Amino acid sequence: MALVNPDSHVSAIIALAEEIAQVAPDCADRALKIIEFAHELGDQPDRATIQDAIESQMVDSELSDPQLQSVTSAVVGSMRGLK
Repeated sequence: MALVNPDSHVSAIIALAEEIAQVAPDCADRALKIIEFAHELGDQPDRATIQDAIESQMVDSELSDPQLQSVTSAVVGSMRGLK
C-alpha cells in the first residue's frame, strides 16, 4: 500500500489556490478561503501516527482492536479540542 503524505496534498491545494488568486483576481476571496481551509486541514492530528504510538506503548498490555480504536478516537478528539 502506498503511503499518503497529507502535508503534500495540503501544500498542493494551497499552491493551486494561490495560482487561482493570481490568474483570476475576481476569485481571490474564494481562493484565500480555500487556503484558510487547507491550513486547517494541515493542522489535523494524524490518526495512524497516534494509533502507532499507543500500540508501541502498550506492548505488555492486552488491548483489543476495538479498544485501540476507541482510545485513538479519544486522543484525536482531545487534540482537536485543544486548537
